[in-house]
Amino acid sequence: MGETGQVVELDGDFVKIRMTRQKACEKCRACAPSVDGMHMYLSAQNACGADVGDWVSVDLDGGFFLRAVLIMYGLPLVMLLAGFGLGTGAAGVLGIPLEELAGFASGIMLAALTYFVISRLQHKIDRGKNAPVATRKVEAAE
Repeated sequence: MGETGQVVELDGDFVKIRMTRQKACEKCRACAPSVDGMHMYLSAQNACGADVGDWVSVDLDGGFFLRAVLIMYGLPLVMLLAGFGLGTGAAGVLGIPLEELAGFASGIMLAALTYFVISRLQHKIDRGKNAPVATRKVEAAE
């Protein structure tokens, strides 16, 4: 993926980039949209030595999206199903009536716990090896 944006802030080895919000970006929450919704802000590694006001090309490994989808949707789904199985099984062993309801409740709780853990670790994941990279300076365009 290659997009362009303008550097608005320096943060150590990272830059905050303002980019025009694309239609494909509406459902993805990897970037924080601005107040007016027409722009989004993205934190990226500053590989090209950009300064505030520079326009840069931003690249993101295509595999990042697959990993992000698996983490955000696949893992909670697996935990939901595991929680349902564990709750149903535990209710059966303990003799609790309404085994399916117990399974449903435990599945929801495990999926919610998984989302909570993912949200707490999101900053570490975003700043890791999967972070977008400002690869080169480009001419102003928007």
